Amino acid sequence: MNTHLVEAERGRGTAGTTATSTMGLQDEATSVFIRAEPGLLKIAYQILGNASDAEDVIQETWLRWQGTDRTVVLRPLALLRNT
Repeated sequence: MNTHLVEAERGRGTAGTTATSTMGLQDEATSVFIRAEPGLLKIAYQILGNASDAEDVIQETWLRWQGTDRTVVLRPLALLRNT
């Protein structure tokens, strides 16, 4: 068998695994946020007194959560509440 083909097959396998594990982390991050969202919205509304502004804050929190290195986050809900 051609060694270039073997290397190409290895590269594809690695890329697929990385993409799958990244998707798993992303799905988990989304799930964590969805579970936390009602409580976050309640906190934001209590602070701001306006539902529209509270939703804007939650949207900003979502964007920041997407940019967070979640591999170092031990308590996601605590982090989300302090974002």
